[in-house]
Amino acid sequence: MKRLNTLLFSVLIMAGLSLSPAWAIKEYISTDPQSIAKVCAANGMVSILKGETDCLACHTNADPDNPPSTPDDRNANGKIYEIFRSNPSNPALLEKVLNTFCTAEVLPPRAPLPRTGQTPTAPLNPAPKGADGALQNGVAWPSPRFTDTGDGAINDALTGLAWLKNANCTDTVGGVKKDAGTLKWSQALTWSNALATGKCGLSDGSAPGDWRLPNLRELHSLVDLSQNSPALPAGHPFLSVWSTGYWSSSTVALATGQAWILNFSLGDPGRLGKASRQFVWPVRDDSSQPPSALKIGDTYQGGIVFYIDDSGQHGLIAASTDQSTGIQWYNGQWIRTGAVATSVGKGQANTDKIIAAQGAGNYAAMLAANLVLNGYNDWFLPSRDELFLMYINIGQGAPAPLTNIGGFSYDVYWSSSEGDFVVAYSQYFGNGFHHVNSKDLTFSVRAVRAF
Repeated sequence: MKRLNTLLFSVLIMAGLSLSPAWAIKEYISTDPQSIAKVCAANGMVSILKGETDCLACHTNADPDNPPSTPDDRNANGKIYEIFRSNPSNPALLEKVLNTFCTAEVLPPRAPLPRTGQTPTAPLNPAPKGADGALQNGVAWPSPRFTDTGDGAINDALTGLAWLKNANCTDTVGGVKKDAGTLKWSQALTWSNALATGKCGLSDGSAPGDWRLPNLRELHSLVDLSQNSPALPAGHPFLSVWSTGYWSSSTVALATGQAWILNFSLGDPGRLGKASRQFVWPVRDDSSQPPSALKIGDTYQGGIVFYIDDSGQHGLIAASTDQSTGIQWYNGQWIRTGAVATSVGKGQANTDKIIAAQGAGNYAAMLAANLVLNGYNDWFLPSRDELFLMYINIGQGAPAPLTNIGGFSYDVYWSSSEGDFVVAYSQYFGNGFHHVNSKDLTFSVRAVRAF
């Protein structure tokens, strides 16, 4: 419909450039070793172009058999890069190149390890050079880490887990008596799986199956190695914690008649026969947090997950369908809205600025902001880099089996990132290139929201 080989208004206002209002755009690939990919990489970014690419490849000549021979024949993008090559120390030109051809590198989600809790003064004061307490490697604990929800559960902001507040509840649950506090391993599984609201001080609305016996790593995530008896973070909100062994759901591989326990006196794991009796501390997923196994392409909170940050708890969701196949970016006025941010995490702020500047009307940012879909009303128009993430993670640029699970058309989509009072950034979902286009053109819109 609106392909790159149609007449697109592709202009960029900068000193020294005299640009025509419309170009028949053709991309020419160059193998020049001084490629844009190297410029992007030197600034901690990646090129949005495909293959062995160089921005000298962008030309206005529509005939691939007769490429232009002079810089004057290059389109706006080609001219920008040509000028930059002749003056690479100019920070304004470098910024233009980075904004036009580069995007923030997207790494696969990681499973970062948290800190142990040891500090430069505890348990050793001072901790020697190279020791755990001196280095404090790992993900810093959030503050506050634990939240008492008032319904019998404690939410852990570090892991996204919720723990029973009473670490030694003696209620009978699922037909299993727990008067003495300890259970055999099989009983601990049954008791934990049957736990629900109305038992052990719970009023959280949980049902049988929501709670479970934690695995060894989940149980060990509570440990603070700067503390002992119990080895839990100072000021923790839990009740009746015994400084002894608690069952995990993890079986010992070498001896399947045994299971792993965690001793909360020092925070050290051990193993015991499953007929032994140990304390039980159930856990469940914090319903206010995303599921721990959330991944790109999942259906979640009203749409399709296309980005997850390093914490694994936050990211971006795309609506499952387009909100428009043809709507203008502007509202009839050639103004600067101030929505110039292009990076991930800036789409919402951009959208707010566009609406504040342009007011009421029917245009891309307003359409996205007014969306109410699957019970959610906090949608916005994505920034340039957020739009690119959709293309490479759930669009035509995604690897199988995620290739275009978002159902994008081979079309141009508006971003919320403004180039100037005349132009804004767009993304072509046919080849992954982004461009600056006149705000009065009509392109598609796909709204996103954050979680």
